Amino acid sequence: MEITKERVISKPVRLSVMKFNLHFRFIDNRKLLNIAILVIVFIFCFIVAFFPRMTGPSGDFWGSAVMRAQDLLARRDPYFSHEVSAMSIPYPATAFLVGIPFASLSSQIAGPLFEAITGTLLAYGLMRGGQYWRLMALASYPFLENLNTCQWSSLLACIVLFPDFLPFALVKPHIALPAVLWRFPTRRAILLTALFLLASFVIYPTWPLVWLSQISQYEGVSFIPVLLPGGLLLLLSALRWRTPEGRLLLSMSLLPKRPIYDSFLLMLIPKTWQEMLFLTLASWVYGLHLIFPIMFWVGQVTIYLASFILVIKPLFVRKKTLVPVPG
Repeated sequence: MEITKERVISKPVRLSVMKFNLHFRFIDNRKLLNIAILVIVFIFCFIVAFFPRMTGPSGDFWGSAVMRAQDLLARRDPYFSHEVSAMSIPYPATAFLVGIPFASLSSQIAGPLFEAITGTLLAYGLMRGGQYWRLMALASYPFLENLNTCQWSSLLACIVLFPDFLPFALVKPHIALPAVLWRFPTRRAILLTALFLLASFVIYPTWPLVWLSQISQYEGVSFIPVLLPGGLLLLLSALRWRTPEGRLLLSMSLLPKRPIYDSFLLMLIPKTWQEMLFLTLASWVYGLHLIFPIMFWVGQVTIYLASFILVIKPLFVRKKTLVPVPG
C-alpha cells in the first residue's frame, strides 16, 4: 500500500514541476521578446532621427540643450553666446542640464542618440503589463515628426509612464503641464524636481529673468487648440476632469502648441487597441499637408477632435472593463 501511495503522490508533484517549468519558460520568452522590441525601437529611433541630421538642421535638442551645455562647460554665457531671433529662442536652463551628457558628441549623433534613448524608455513604459498594442503610438505622425526634428515629446510622455521623470517637466513647462496633471506627484518625484531646479540655479543663478526677457520676442508658429475651428468642443472634456485623460485633453486644449509633435501626449489617451488604431490613423491626416497645405490646420483639428471622441465616449456608452491606463 505504501508503494501505491507514493505513486499516487508523485503524479501531482511531477505535474506541478512541469507547470513551473512552463511558466518559467514563458517568462523567459516574454523577457526576450521585450528586449528584442526595445532593441528594434532603439535602432529605429536612431535611424529616423539620424538621416535628417546628415543633410539638414541638427535638430531642436542640439540647439536648445547640447550647444548651451557646451557653452556652460566652456564658461560662456549660454543665453548670449548665440543670436536670439523671433523664430529661435533658448530654453530654460534645466534643458542645459539634460544636454551635458551629450556635450562631447557631434550634432549628427547627439540628437539621434537622445531620441533613441528616450524612445526606448517610452516603448518600455507603453508595453508594461504586456500591453503591446500601445506601441502603435510609435507609428503615429506626431512621434515620427518628433524624431525627424529631434524634439522632446518622447521624454515628456515618459512623465506619465514613470512618476520619477517629473523633473523633466521643467524643460518645457507649457508642454509638460498636461503630463504632470495625469496623476498627483509622489513625494520622491517632488523632491527630485526640487533638486533638479536647484541644480539649474547652481549653473546659472539668474536664468529665469534672462529666459523670460528673451521668450517675449518669440513670433514662431504656435496655436491654442481650443481656438481652432471646432475647438470649443474640447472644453466639454472638463466633464471628464476626474479622469487622467480628461485632464490631459483639457489642459492641452488651453495651452499654446507648436506643430504636430507637441500633440504626441494625446497618444496616451486610448484604452484599447481599437482606440489606439483610430487615433493613430487620425494623426496621419496631418501628413497630407505635404500635398495640400490646408491640411496643416485640418490635421491639427482632426487629432484633437479624435481624442475628444475617445475622452467623452464613456459618458454615452455602457461601462465596460477596460485595460488600465499607463502609469
